[in-house]
Amino acid sequence: MLARFCITLALLLPSTALAFDGHPADDAAFAPSLEDQLGFMERQEAEVVEPGTGGPQRNRDYLMEINFRGRYMSLPDGFLDIWYFDEGDQGVTMDRPKVRAWGVGLEWWAKWDSGGGFTVFFDYMGHLINEGYWDDVEEPANHSDGEYLVPSRLGIIDFGVGGGYEAKITPWMGFMFWGGGGPLFLTGEFTHWVHGSNAEDGDQMCTQGDGSLSDPENAAAYERYAAGCGDDGPKRIPSVLGVLDLVAALRFDFNSRANLRIEGGIHDLPFVGVATGVVF
Repeated sequence: MLARFCITLALLLPSTALAFDGHPADDAAFAPSLEDQLGFMERQEAEVVEPGTGGPQRNRDYLMEINFRGRYMSLPDGFLDIWYFDEGDQGVTMDRPKVRAWGVGLEWWAKWDSGGGFTVFFDYMGHLINEGYWDDVEEPANHSDGEYLVPSRLGIIDFGVGGGYEAKITPWMGFMFWGGGGPLFLTGEFTHWVHGSNAEDGDQMCTQGDGSLSDPENAAAYERYAAGCGDDGPKRIPSVLGVLDLVAALRFDFNSRANLRIEGGIHDLPFVGVATGVVF
């Protein structure tokens, strides 16, 4: 109230002084109108930080964020056990590779006071999968008919949109969850070796050390790989798929200027990660 009175007084004094000069008619055009004075006061008040909040007051009913995020993804062995044998299963002597990946991404958010928000995201994921033998589960078990896969420049690019909600626990911390999706593009390939009976060069003798693969047509894929047999080309997998992003996070707000998230969820693979960025 005191600030409003002072601003009003400062605006009225010039016009009052002009009136006492004896030229009210000539100088009236130079005195600000009442509408101009009130408009100036409103603009001044809009720029004032509310006492006790410490945060910037913006002339819109939503905030925006630009965040950088990093994630580590891993598919639990329990899921893979449904489709592929692993070391420790009866008759299996080779360890199955782990399905793991890392990811980095950018995201833009628009968030309203109600807690709801809308996001656009972009990610790149690189693989952490070692080469190895994949022996599919079947009855009766046949441990020689699997494939040996070697990843080559394998990566994933995806982008999408989503929406979510943040429930405030304190003014500076909240629980956030959201979902989204979009297209996914696979880069690189898996070079693969198959059982000798299905191989194009299965009738060729493949050198292994100082000896040879005596029966290449009946050799397992891992035997053909170890013997130096030629590969059977890239494994056929779709190059365009979809990505599903389901996330729960603990979010820390730094005076509505920056934020930090600790999160976990599913980005086609289960993941844990962090995200940080600016709020404006």
